[in-house]
Amino acid sequence: MFVPAHTIWLLGDKDIKARLNISKEFLRDVSYSSIGFEALQKENSLSKSKRDAQVSKIRRIRREISSEGAETFFSVHTPYTPIERFCLASESQVVRRRTIEAVKKCVELADDIGAQVVNTHPGGIVKITSDDFKNPAVKRATLGRLKESLTVLVGSLEGRGVTLSIENLPYPIEEMSEGYSPLIGIFPGDFLELIGDIGSRNLGLKVDFCLRADNHCS
Repeated sequence: MFVPAHTIWLLGDKDIKARLNISKEFLRDVSYSSIGFEALQKENSLSKSKRDAQVSKIRRIRREISSEGAETFFSVHTPYTPIERFCLASESQVVRRRTIEAVKKCVELADDIGAQVVNTHPGGIVKITSDDFKNPAVKRATLGRLKESLTVLVGSLEGRGVTLSIENLPYPIEEMSEGYSPLIGIFPGDFLELIGDIGSRNLGLKVDFCLRADNHCS
């Protein structure tokens, strides 16, 4: 059973205690023997002190949940930052390079905390006209840039116990047009092409069902 957690490295001791209590109650109520947490990143890079604090809190969660006789599973989510600064499919080579390095840092964090998965959004195009929005050539070029970035990343994962998982994106249906979108990862065909063409055991898919409540996905 996988249960996403709030951003762990931003939580104080009081919040950690509350999170642990909720998790323990959940385990008792549903009689599950395992539970999962996702460490959400808010920055492209963490200072050593923030990184150490995050690792310490994750280890505390693992230790206390394990004392209840349950197994813990952790994943890491890449930074939640504007697409202008974090995008594996960016038209800017500089942004793509920085994004790849940020994802690699998340893989290092995953190694530190024993996480098996690093989740990331595929990204898209920052500025696009309505005509470009309908142009299949634009999407082909975006997919091409994304494949290049993902190929570099999965190559760095060879021999490691971490899977890079690309996560689908919600998008207002009224803004879709003829099956094309400025974002990649909305339509199933995007993932079939990416995973099929790259063909790596270190590349996977995370599905977010995007159940909307108060304009948020869960």
